[in-house]
Amino acid sequence: MTAVPDAEYAPPHDPDTIPLDVRIGSGWPLTTVTLNGAAGDRWLLDTGASGTFLIFDYFARRHPEALRDEGRGGNLRSVRLQGVGGDFDTQAYQIADLQLATIRFRDFTGFRVISNQSYAINRDGLIGTRFLHLFTLGLDYGNSRIYLTPNAEGHSLGLR
Repeated sequence: MTAVPDAEYAPPHDPDTIPLDVRIGSGWPLTTVTLNGAAGDRWLLDTGASGTFLIFDYFARRHPEALRDEGRGGNLRSVRLQGVGGDFDTQAYQIADLQLATIRFRDFTGFRVISNQSYAINRDGLIGTRFLHLFTLGLDYGNSRIYLTPNAEGHSLGLR
């Protein structure tokens, strides 16, 4: 990691870099994600969260139509995970499509948090390291932007 003052930050020049607008109101970068056709504007980008994605109750209540298991999530029906606030129960979902900026992730399994009071915040969910590790991240919080540059693994998956 390299940290520089806001005035000295230069965005990546790689032609495959994807700029991602974020909001940093509460200290967490929030962005828009579309899950199975349903958009949510309050998805956290969490470089410390393992896995692909978590769906919070806030999104699930507003978009029940997006919560359809495409098949392979079924063998992981109930999984207990651990976060900063302790253990919590989840329901696995293999989604057809998750879109982050111009990037589409297809046929991935993520989890809906189902424990009462776990992640009971006005956030839609989070994008974890299983997706973020496919990129070199440029964090330009001063300009409310994160730059996603596909790394070798991201390029091998055709991310551009």
